[in-house]
Amino acid sequence: MENFTLVPTSKGVEIICITEINYISNYIKNNGDFMISMVKYFRSIHGICYFNSNYYDVSHGSVLKKWNCHHGICLQTTGDGNCLYNSLSLALFGNESYSKNIKLCMVFIILEYEEYFRNLVQSFQYAEGYEKTVVACSTLGIFGNEFNMVALSLLFLRPIK
Repeated sequence: MENFTLVPTSKGVEIICITEINYISNYIKNNGDFMISMVKYFRSIHGICYFNSNYYDVSHGSVLKKWNCHHGICLQTTGDGNCLYNSLSLALFGNESYSKNIKLCMVFIILEYEEYFRNLVQSFQYAEGYEKTVVACSTLGIFGNEFNMVALSLLFLRPIK
């Protein structure tokens, strides 16, 4: 099975086949200025409070009621394994078009704070180890988990409560 990952180009983010962390790490290091500018951009976005009604998902309103979230709404995202990143893009920009960029910046954060995330892999007791975890994080269609949530929290400078 081939893994596909995201890389920034002058035309935006493109998908390539990749199976090792060295390529990912070198690519991100060689494009550090671009990555830093994307991270700064994402950190400047504070979200929107208006959504196109096409995204409303009334079938999950009971979840909001259960948790006494009276001012919240449920939004529908594309369930393609990238739903975590799709939902963040939807919450921040009102559509899913930034999901690949968000995932790419998350990988950048993981590599920038390598020691922290290596320790996190150990504390979560992932059998795959750091390198394989990073490759999985870089692969499209792989569901996000608690490891990704921590990296996204650092990307957006929003604490997990």
